[in-house]
Amino acid sequence: MRELFERANKTLKENLGHAANVMVAIMNNTELDPKVRMDAAKWLVERIMGKTPDVTVTIDEKRYERLFDRLERGSGGDIIEGELVSDGREP
Repeated sequence: MRELFERANKTLKENLGHAANVMVAIMNNTELDPKVRMDAAKWLVERIMGKTPDVTVTIDEKRYERLFDRLERGSGGDIIEGELVSDGREP
């Protein structure tokens, strides 16, 4: 099994340039469907430059909304306590 994978890996490495050229030809062929061309371009970018990480950034805006709602309504004299922390910039 090991020898089989080593031969397959060698064959893939030897033909990598040809595979990339085929994908470039597909990407540039205006007679093909745009989705096929886009898939070829995506394949090239992901294989050559690396796949873009799938990252989702979420912000919990609700806590600020609740605070502003309470301030806006004048919720019975609530006192907000806090501490001033310098960020190193001049006031």
